[in-house]
Formats: sequence, structure tokens, C-alpha cells
Amino acid sequence: MTTETTGPDAVIELEALRARVTDHLPAYLRDLERLVNIDCGSYTPTGVDEIGRWVSAYLEGMGADVEVRPDPTGRYGSTIVGTFSGTTGGSRVLLIGHMDTVFDPGTAAARPFRIDDGVAYGPGVTDMKSGLIAGLNAAGWARSPTIQPIAEVKKAASAQAPATRRGTPRPFHRLRRAARWLIGKCGAVGSAHDRA
Repeated sequence: MTTETTGPDAVIELEALRARVTDHLPAYLRDLERLVNIDCGSYTPTGVDEIGRWVSAYLEGMGADVEVRPDPTGRYGSTIVGTFSGTTGGSRVLLIGHMDTVFDPGTAAARPFRIDDGVAYGPGVTDMKSGLIAGLNAAGWARSPTIQPIAEVKKAASAQAPATRRGTPRPFHRLRRAARWLIGKCGAVGSAHDRA
């Protein structure tokens, strides 16, 4: 099945999505501030797991079945996988991202979240907290009856960024059957916003 991507119906759908995003912006920014202000470096499993608990609760609140996959070595935080079931015979979609940053403990307190001239700053604000929240919302919104039927949407949040860089992300090997993969990164690693 194909979905018309131009014409009046597409414009109406895009405007509806834009309105939904605009309405959700204040909550998005509150969530972004909360996540950016948590120290969650790759080797800080307690902070990564704090993000993971928040991700799990967010997914459950949207109606997902949530699976927590602890790191077998205990070195990293747990991977979170949320699954939304949809229309039989529709596409399978996988949205992936990571919950950690590259910053040492204490960075969040030294450089907390802030917005200057409409731009958000803080450790991990672009890589990858904003992408994590956007991906969570996209996973829930993808079940809209106005878009192409979807059989299943999975939102997977890895405990560490390196897992999402080399081929099939290791925590996601069992999820490879998805017809479409999306990695929800909103900015480049080490961007000016992350360093500011």
C-alpha cells in the first residue's frame, strides 16, 4: 500500500502534525530540560538507567508494551524497547537512539540546560536527548489512523551511543525485521549546542 505524499490530503495531514508538535512544544522542552540535567555518560549506568526509567514510563503512558534489557556485563545501563501494535499487514517500523552522552559526572550541574535566543544548550541536548524525545513522540504518533497502516512500531533506546554506530546496533539484532529503520538524532556529536 502506498500513501499519497502530495496534494490536499498530504497538506492537511502535515498541518495537523505541525499543530500537534506546536501544542506539545512546552512539554517537550520541560522533558528536554529534565533529561539534559541528568549525568548519563556511557560509563555512568545509574544515570543512563534513570533516563531509561523515564523512557519506560513515557512509553507505557502512550500504551506501549515495554521490555527492559539489562546489560549482561553491568558496565552500561539497560536498553529499553517499547512496542506498539497496530494494523495487521501494515509496515513494521523501528525507531532507534541512545540514552547516554559522552560527558563526565558533574557536567550537567556545571552546564545545566538553558535556552538563549530560542536555542537550547546543555550536555547532550542535540545528541541525543532531543532526538530521544522526538523519537518517543514519533513512535506514539505513528499510529495515527490518517497515515499508512502500520503493523508494529518499536522504539528502542540503547544504553550507549557506540551501539548505534556500527552496522546493526548490537542491542537491536533481534529487531532487524522492521521494514523501515529511523535513527532519531537531532544534531551532530560534539555540536556547538552540546559544548556550550
